[in-house]
Amino acid sequence: MTTFFDELIKLAGSHIEVKSQEETDRYLDRLQDCFPFTPFGRIDWNNVPGSEEIDSVAVVFQTLGRKSQVLVMWNDAYVSAVRTDLDAFVEYEEDFTAVSFDTWIVSSDFSWVIELFHDGKIQWGRVKKEVS
Repeated sequence: MTTFFDELIKLAGSHIEVKSQEETDRYLDRLQDCFPFTPFGRIDWNNVPGSEEIDSVAVVFQTLGRKSQVLVMWNDAYVSAVRTDLDAFVEYEEDFTAVSFDTWIVSSDFSWVIELFHDGKIQWGRVKKEVS
């Protein structure tokens, strides 16, 4: 675990549920099954119809709901995924995004994802494949 992850746990601990490494690996695999990725590790947004760049995670609240349960994962596969809600993510966004370079916020059913990429872009889109 990283120091920033430990700090996140201290600050937002009552709002998050840390997943096991085994669960994290399954979640990352499922994310890659549901969304196309480029060779350099970001979602290939050109192949996610209807995806859009947004200014902040809070922009999607009206569509998704503040209390939507989500998984948060990072490009560092050794950092455990966490379950939280969008409201808590926004409250601790700086702490969540400090954990690793790239952050994915994924709906519990993997039907949509928000990607906070290290270049400052925030994109979101819905799954193009059938979610099972």
